[in-house]
Amino acid sequence: MPRGSGPLVAVIQPDGDAALRSLFAECVACGLDCARITRRQERGVPPRGFALGPGRLSDKVLMVVFGEPASISVRLDGTDDGKHQFERQRYQRALRDGGSARLAAEQEAMTLEYFASGHSPFHKRTMGLLRDIFGSSERAAKSTYMTHLTKCEKEEPPPPTKEWQIPAATRSTCFDLYLKRELELVRPKAILAFGNAGEYTHLLGEERTLALDHPSRRQAGPRWLYGSQRERTIATVQGLLARAAG
Repeated sequence: MPRGSGPLVAVIQPDGDAALRSLFAECVACGLDCARITRRQERGVPPRGFALGPGRLSDKVLMVVFGEPASISVRLDGTDDGKHQFERQRYQRALRDGGSARLAAEQEAMTLEYFASGHSPFHKRTMGLLRDIFGSSERAAKSTYMTHLTKCEKEEPPPPTKEWQIPAATRSTCFDLYLKRELELVRPKAILAFGNAGEYTHLLGEERTLALDHPSRRQAGPRWLYGSQRERTIATVQGLLARAAG
């Protein structure tokens, strides 16, 4: 050791995977009263829709961002078609048995299960595109990080209103608290922003973000599902990844 210098101190870098899991647990326990969102953890409706998946944080080169999770709540009039009862029960059980950390893990597991199984046309279309970008489902799962701009589902509007949007203030709050930190931890080389998330490329990083119509748009799906537009979308994402790697 050179004369006059102080003792050597080991610099310990925080484990990114652990930091992300901690952020997940913080997010599912959120108690903010944001406008036009629904969040009832005790009823099985937590913030959700983010997943690290297989591999480590350092493997994640592509981040996929959607607007907000699909609704799984019982409707305002008390009716429930039963489609989401199983999912709500899993979240309720996880929260009861293991608190926010267990709930965070359960929502991640559900997210990954839905995409892996092609739970809906939305999940099938998204995974089909990712598979074509990376060459296989395994590489796609290992290389992709899934999340939402707003982690809570959109609140059902009271009658007679049929539709409304999550306000920009709510979007910005959720971005500042969670997605901004996800970006700092994941450090993706490219980002796919679907649907409403595509309106926030200025926050995600315009030079690395491709905005696309939501996979569920139109019964037949968005135009990027087919022909030359699909080929162009795949080539654009691959180009973003290659440019960042070079």
